[in-house]
Amino acid sequence: MDKGAQEMLESIRKNRLLRERGGYSDDDEQESGDGDDDEDDEDYDDEELLRASRRRRRRKKRNQARDSVKSYLQEIGKTKLLKAEMEIELARSIQMLLGLERTRSEFIEKVGRSPTDAEWAQECDLDYSQFKKNLYCGRLAKEKMVSANLRLVVSIAKKYLNRGLSFQDLIQEGSIGLIKGTEKFDADKGFKFSTYATWWIRQSITRAIADFSRPIRLPVHVNDTITSVRKVSKALEVELGRPPSEKETADRMEIPVDKLRFVLRCARSTLSLETPVGGPDDKESTTLASFIEWNGESPEEKVSRASGRT
Repeated sequence: MDKGAQEMLESIRKNRLLRERGGYSDDDEQESGDGDDDEDDEDYDDEELLRASRRRRRRKKRNQARDSVKSYLQEIGKTKLLKAEMEIELARSIQMLLGLERTRSEFIEKVGRSPTDAEWAQECDLDYSQFKKNLYCGRLAKEKMVSANLRLVVSIAKKYLNRGLSFQDLIQEGSIGLIKGTEKFDADKGFKFSTYATWWIRQSITRAIADFSRPIRLPVHVNDTITSVRKVSKALEVELGRPPSEKETADRMEIPVDKLRFVLRCARSTLSLETPVGGPDDKESTTLASFIEWNGESPEEKVSRASGRT
């Protein structure tokens, strides 16, 4: 065992013993004539102490994650929702900002470097003061539009829980979609921004689930088919009053049964061979790999055979 692990074990032992003894130190305990030190040390072996320490760290991380989400929700709840007139005004300022940024990109492509603010203003055919005002107003409008609609991201992200990504990751990916929707929104077409942004938020979340929720990435079209199968299965279960058969689901989706079975196999979750079978408190540390029959050479046998040759 390395030095760091030994120090951690000693610290855990000391803290636990102090709690059990009501806060007395080891020296105080020895002076009192109580000779239970050795018995207390024997109650907890090193592996048990390490497992307990890991469980405490995991609980602490989960609590910190919940607290951070709670603080975030409280913060975004303070932002007022926008009226339709304000959305239109902000959207136009954002489009003005995007025009300035396009001009900057064209300058970089042409000259090979970023422009100074004066050069940027000249390329936009604006005097410097007006350019700075337009740039500031555009950036402020984008920030307001995004901040006022973060609650929409949270409400949509909740519908995708337990799909392989944490709530924080879902909110982050949804926020990226919201920013894209903010940049693409055209207020002159008469749609509400929330209606338009919902598609971008969902698209960003579903793509993230397809890309990052599995150790083995599935193609986007396969992941979309899995989502469709789940929706159709739920609808048929409500309609029929029982779980639908594979043929009924395939017929409703107008796909072959073989393709449905393939998609359902792809939807299965992977499991590590190092997963404990008896749970975290299993002292034997039995894993799934222990139950897999293997007729080939073990790593130890290969090393032994290689050593014999040399």
